[in-house]
Amino acid sequence: MLVRCSMILSALMLATYCVQLSRAKSQGWHVQRAHILKHLARQPDRSLVIVHYGKQHSPHDEWIYNEADIDRAKVVWARDMGPSRNRELLEYYHDRSVWLLEADAAEPGLVPYAADR
Repeated sequence: MLVRCSMILSALMLATYCVQLSRAKSQGWHVQRAHILKHLARQPDRSLVIVHYGKQHSPHDEWIYNEADIDRAKVVWARDMGPSRNRELLEYYHDRSVWLLEADAAEPGLVPYAADR
């Protein structure tokens, strides 16, 4: 009896995991990121994308990863760390167009970054 209950519980947990995985894939954040990256790669300027995550953000939906040679990359992705720490990024990457991405918005998209926000 205990084995049967254990197997049923395992099957339910697997089903729950599969549903969650399916939802994550259907939301397509990774596809949206790829489209944004493709768009920025076609621009004449190099870019810095500051990504802001909401409080309920899933750590499995990670927008921020960069090329190995980050300083030579066409696009650099960085986490929003607040105005003072972001200022360090803006100074370091002073020669780039700077964008803000609200990762948890219904339709994530780029807006020009306002340093005084």
